[in-house]
Amino acid sequence: MDIQKIIKENELFKGLSENFIGDVVPMCKEVSFKRGETIISKGDKEHELFLVPEGRVSLELNLSDGSDPILLNQAARNEVFGEMCLVNKHWRTANAVALDDMALLKISKDDLSSYLASNPENGYLVMINLAKILSNRLVTTNIHLLKASAPSISD
Repeated sequence: MDIQKIIKENELFKGLSENFIGDVVPMCKEVSFKRGETIISKGDKEHELFLVPEGRVSLELNLSDGSDPILLNQAARNEVFGEMCLVNKHWRTANAVALDDMALLKISKDDLSSYLASNPENGYLVMINLAKILSNRLVTTNIHLLKASAPSISD
């Protein structure tokens, strides 16, 4: 797995220097999941984010009535999920489930946040990218929730 290439192509790290990418590489841990395996569960207290080099991850919410989970979003190639840990320390609010057999890169929030705090220019660029990601996710989640509550609504 070419970790440097994966970081460079990921939406969270777009526009950042080769030096920055090189500094992030040692923070990454490769983790593997089988199709259908839960990566993150609602209520988990871990604070890591995940980069998706290949494959797809379903971001979903289980309802208390036992019905099928609601699809909130999907993370696919060159995307990130679990990124909310960079802005808050709350428990996980949704499940992440592997839709394919896959290897992901996991980065500790503490490691990345410490590095960004000591490199404010890079931190600023990452936070701009993060704001774009969160904005797009909010729009997509709203669309999925509208579809779930009124199946006749289309894209």
